[in-house]
Amino acid sequence: MNRSELKQILETEGFYPFSYDLGGGPAPESHILEDRAYEWAVYCSERGNHVSEEVFFSESEACEFLLNRMRNDPSTKPRADRPRLPPW
Repeated sequence: MNRSELKQILETEGFYPFSYDLGGGPAPESHILEDRAYEWAVYCSERGNHVSEEVFFSESEACEFLLNRMRNDPSTKPRADRPRLPPW
């Protein structure tokens, strides 16, 4: 899996777009996938700090890890038992 495929899965499964960043940017309070030239890092950004960082040597491993982390974090998408809020 690569970032493009991961993005498609995250969108299809209904994750909040603000709950992740696949470009390694400084997205506050979100899950980050960062390409560091020779390695890939997955971490949570909380108040400007890198929390729970894991490092991988392949994009595929990092994407799989991030997808599993997102699926196990209930704050990353709407709960099925609650109606969605209107978009305003």
